[in-house]
Amino acid sequence: MSESRAAVTRNGRRAGDGSRRDAGGGGPRREPETASAPSVIAHVAQGPLYRKADLAKAPLYRKVDLSKDPLYRLGELLSPHGRQTLTQGALHSVELTQYLEEYARCGGLPAPLTDMLRDRRVADETTLALWRGLAADIRRLDRNEARLEKLLSRMVVGLASLTNEADVARDMDVAKPTGTEYLNLLAESFALLVLHQPDPKKQGGPSLTKPRKLYFGDPGFAAIPAALSPSRSAPEIPDLVENVLAIALFRQAERDGLQRFREPQRLFLWRSSDGREIDFITPVGDSTLPVESKFGRRMDGKDYESMQKAFGRGVMVSRETLITNRNILTIPAGVLLAHLG
Repeated sequence: MSESRAAVTRNGRRAGDGSRRDAGGGGPRREPETASAPSVIAHVAQGPLYRKADLAKAPLYRKVDLSKDPLYRLGELLSPHGRQTLTQGALHSVELTQYLEEYARCGGLPAPLTDMLRDRRVADETTLALWRGLAADIRRLDRNEARLEKLLSRMVVGLASLTNEADVARDMDVAKPTGTEYLNLLAESFALLVLHQPDPKKQGGPSLTKPRKLYFGDPGFAAIPAALSPSRSAPEIPDLVENVLAIALFRQAERDGLQRFREPQRLFLWRSSDGREIDFITPVGDSTLPVESKFGRRMDGKDYESMQKAFGRGVMVSRETLITNRNILTIPAGVLLAHLG
């Protein structure tokens, strides 16, 4: 990792004297700063790399080029060295989890993030400003902002759940082609990430007919429906964390990601013929790696059994549990996201 991408420490100096070489024998790459337990969460859609150094200070921003390598690749974290690094990072799991939950509520856009750093909450007026920006884009395209509001509300209710375009259109009170048009507009604005199941007939490309999941391009957008109407509920933290994980994995998988928010080509959800589901699958090395988000949710033996049977390895993302000596790793979400950078 180049010096320009090295992490900035809390006192403003460049981080790290030590370096390591990547698994492929390339140039030196910095270790994550687990000693001071910063939160390093990549925000893909709008670009800033969010790092919460001090709640009392202004946030730090840097632009992230999707063509550059993340701090760690998923495959590296599966290696013996990567597992050791995760174990060291887990020493700061409590603080990283706190930072992650705050990020999941505010997202990575400057105004909501500044609110969270200053007040520990995002002001309704700040969220409404996000809404006005999206609504203005819709009006410029001669579209209806009331329909956009229904779509955002539908996304909150169905966040982290399978859906299809017909159901989305029905909840928007529009015809299916109109609902699809609005989905495309949000994806082109990087406000929406659509995750599909793979289609074996398309050599692993996305299936455009099977149920899919809709994620917000930034978690801050998920607060818009409740800000517009207090009777609406805000999303649950586990669903928002899954959303953050989707964005981070999208950045890992899609090299030209800005063009693929509508149809990612290397990140999918998985569903078996008997209805078993895994949140994410992506190519790592010469095989597929499944990743399941269990932050704030119960994990049991069936989850591991299903993943082991279908893929032989994988990652279970927990709130605080760490297990690194098995084919299926269990990693706290805050620790994983900090290392993915």
